[in-house]
Amino acid sequence: CTTQLAMLRKVSLLVGLLMWGTFSSLDKFVYVDKNLKAFVMSVEHVVFKFNEAQEDPFLYKVLRIWRSKRQFSTETYLIDLEMGRTMCKKQDDDLDNCLLQQEIGRRKVRCTYFVRTLEWITQFSIVNSTCDQI
Repeated sequence: CTTQLAMLRKVSLLVGLLMWGTFSSLDKFVYVDKNLKAFVMSVEHVVFKFNEAQEDPFLYKVLRIWRSKRQFSTETYLIDLEMGRTMCKKQDDDLDNCLLQQEIGRRKVRCTYFVRTLEWITQFSIVNSTCDQI
């Protein structure tokens, strides 16, 4: 009986530690698959908002995603990406098929966004962002 009680205490302690580790990791940003639907939607949103905010008549599109992370407790994504200036103007629809501009100058930008995403209601909120020309 004492052996069973000791074993039960060890199992309870182990389960408690595992649960504590799981809950404490909810506040940390962890890497997520760049193809995750909510992440892809968040990237599309930040690119749209970036282009909308620019006075530049040309659109920018994603060249590379450097980091893709998620904080589960707040449904926030960290998106670190590089965008390039295309030959398409803002009124053009098909950003995916826009060719990149080749001349020197404002061609590339690297941005880091924190986006709170509620996928089930298609709601996005940019919490913070920084962009630098590269």
